Amino acid sequence: FCKHGEWEEFAGLTSLWEGGAVIVPTRAEEAEQDAYDAKKTTAFLDAVAGCASIGVAMHASDEQGDLKMAVERWPLVQAHAYDEFGLGFLTLRSPVVNLEEHFQRCLYATWDYHAV
Repeated sequence: FCKHGEWEEFAGLTSLWEGGAVIVPTRAEEAEQDAYDAKKTTAFLDAVAGCASIGVAMHASDEQGDLKMAVERWPLVQAHAYDEFGLGFLTLRSPVVNLEEHFQRCLYATWDYHAV
């Protein structure tokens, strides 16, 4: 999900990612905050709808001992529980897994930081 003005750059950076989609609000949606938020929330809800589990990369100091509660503080995740959607708390529907340590060990260590 990205703003209209950033779409071309973002699409170029992510074009080789399999299974990815870039969702861009219209200029009219960007001009109207409620419409923009609705588009962003709908995109998030659609993205997590069929997920058996949710992976996040969160540093241990940000987690504050309870990963589920830390994730539930994020505004888009809070939207999942709004009565108008009737979906309940995201972290009660899908297990949340912290991938930070795995990324540090297996992914970030292999990156060429000058190329990134």
